[in-house]
Amino acid sequence: MAKPAVITHPESLKNPAGPSDYSKHPVNSSLTKEAKIALYTKMARIRHFEQRCIRVYQQGKIGGFLHLYVGQEAVA
Repeated sequence: MAKPAVITHPESLKNPAGPSDYSKHPVNSSLTKEAKIALYTKMARIRHFEQRCIRVYQQGKIGGFLHLYVGQEAVA
């Protein structure tokens, strides 16, 4: 059974310019607080579902192949 990939050097993923300030981005500034919370809630629900899928697949309760989009919830 396949195991999830592990990032061995997380420091290499950091932006050398530091964290980005997306609060001033036009898309972000056009969303209400409620809309942002709704989007976050949906992304969290998708992540939770996929994490449960991983566990069930690793237990052998799902046959075949399992292709997950963990980390891609924002485009769902």
